[in-house]
Amino acid sequence: MESNSSYNTEIRKDNTKQTTETEVNRLAKYNTLEGLTVNELQYQYNEAEEKFFKSFYYNPAIMTISDLETSRYIDVNKKYEEVFGFKREEVIGKTPLEIGTWKYPQNRPDLIKQLEKVKQGFRVENIDVDSLNCKGETVHTLSSFDSITINKKKYLLGTVLDITKERKLELELKRKQELFNQFFHNSLDIYCVLDYEGFIVEANPAYHNLLGYSENEYLNTPLQVIVYPENKKAFTKALEYLRRTEIPICGIENRVICKDGTCKWFEWMMVPDTDYKRQFIVVVGREISERKEIEAVQKLLVSIIETTHDAVLSLDDNGIILSWNKAAEDIYGYLKEEIIGKSLSILAPSEVVGEYEQAFRKILKGEHVDNMEGIGRKKDGQLILALITFSPIYGEDGKVSKASVIIKDITENKVQENEILKLDRLNIIGELSASIAHEIRNPLTTVKGFLQLYIVKKLSQEDKSNFTLMIDELDRANSIITEFLKIGNNKLGEIEKQNLNEIINKIAPLLMAKALVKNQLIITELNTIPDLFLNAKEIKQLIINLVNNGLEAMSDNGIVTIKTFQEGKNTVLLIKDQGQGIPPNQINRIGESFFTTKKEGTGLGLATCYRVCNHHNAKLSFETGKEGTTFFVVFTNTPGNIRA
Repeated sequence: MESNSSYNTEIRKDNTKQTTETEVNRLAKYNTLEGLTVNELQYQYNEAEEKFFKSFYYNPAIMTISDLETSRYIDVNKKYEEVFGFKREEVIGKTPLEIGTWKYPQNRPDLIKQLEKVKQGFRVENIDVDSLNCKGETVHTLSSFDSITINKKKYLLGTVLDITKERKLELELKRKQELFNQFFHNSLDIYCVLDYEGFIVEANPAYHNLLGYSENEYLNTPLQVIVYPENKKAFTKALEYLRRTEIPICGIENRVICKDGTCKWFEWMMVPDTDYKRQFIVVVGREISERKEIEAVQKLLVSIIETTHDAVLSLDDNGIILSWNKAAEDIYGYLKEEIIGKSLSILAPSEVVGEYEQAFRKILKGEHVDNMEGIGRKKDGQLILALITFSPIYGEDGKVSKASVIIKDITENKVQENEILKLDRLNIIGELSASIAHEIRNPLTTVKGFLQLYIVKKLSQEDKSNFTLMIDELDRANSIITEFLKIGNNKLGEIEKQNLNEIINKIAPLLMAKALVKNQLIITELNTIPDLFLNAKEIKQLIINLVNNGLEAMSDNGIVTIKTFQEGKNTVLLIKDQGQGIPPNQINRIGESFFTTKKEGTGLGLATCYRVCNHHNAKLSFETGKEGTTFFVVFTNTPGNIRA
């Protein structure tokens, strides 16, 4: 628009109110031009024209002036250029059809009909028109039209609002609403809308499908009605908290009662919502009955695993420990946080690690290893006997991904079993010794007598040496027979109530003298203990045998400790050496008759110890490791500690 162009406006009539003569007179009264000079009138005219120009050109809405008959643009404002992308000079003198802003030309006749009303002096408002900008992009507009007189000619004044963003938001909202409606009606979870009193206003089909109630049965009823009585208080409290704080609540788990009387577990989420100043609560319920059943089974399994007396652990495919139950802590001494992430080999002495690895390789192939007898090693280095079962655990791909291991500590059972076997062997040996010892000893005595007669005769030095050797061997055979007879003798000698410490003090000098030969030392730690019913001769033999074994197991400068102490109602005799410990493959044979690792041993020393313990109703056990072996003899402090 040129600066010298004139815009003369006049009062217009519209479709709601006609200008009356009274109104004209009122306006004339307050807008009189009487008494003004021509210059003053011209100034006011120019000022009015400038105000109109600015209000038109810089209006935040799109403004257009066009010919009322031809629809050709006379002028457009800056907002038009901004929205449609056309320069002002590009559109003046052209129609929207010529410019190409009509998106749907076929709708033009409808708009022309509306513009006919403007010619009749009426204002047309809020016509929804879709146009195109210079890039061919859709511009959604809301257009209003009115007539305007310029230089005594009527033109069409268009006021157009760009509602493209609003329309996009509206369409997006509509799309999301449709998606929500689909989700709401097709969801497998329950969706309820409650008023702020907790009454159901709306619910999706899942409510009926999962609970069995019809729409007539649940609408306008409190949701709490279906909640299991024991859970109702907590559910109601959650609703009250939400109403008070308007903070969403998640993770409420409770049981609900179905129409058929059964119960199902649900997890609920509650969210406050405001719609047109009305307050609602959106509640989402997901059935978790199956999950609860699984959790119950898992809880039961965990309880079983944690209360069993067997060690239960799991391994990954590299043999690394993933889980560790309470019994495993008790058996091996490792806490869960100490052992998780360590290799299974930590539970085995180095001599048998290969057996564990071989069993684990079978598991990775899908095989089972049941009740494998093996040797385990505790945190303190102590060895145990174990019954081990390996089982594969399969992943989702059907391949072995982990392994479960169940370890039963059979050390005590094995010891008891071995003791029974030893006693059986001792009984057999006793019976044999009683029947044949006399028959063997008499010929040996005769042979020895003749050898002694011959040795006093004049013989060569070589013959004398040979005869002496034969006599020594006969003496050795006779001592073995004597040991046989001791083992076979199940009758106790004289017993009396006496103190174990006194017996130890009597034989201590003898034992210490033997120890000094190899620069070894014997230490006694004798604590106050009660008197026991003992056979002193047998107890001396027991102590001598155990101490001698300890001295022979050690190198020079080793120490054997003899200790007595009270443990509850029992008296304990402890004999500990500083040797290398008993090899794992020999542990099961300790106490077995005739088993010995000594070059000149008979294998009857420990067998005799077990016999003495059996006579005194005492228990003989041991612990062994790299730092030595400790034997424990546990006596009961009752008159019944002697077995007849």
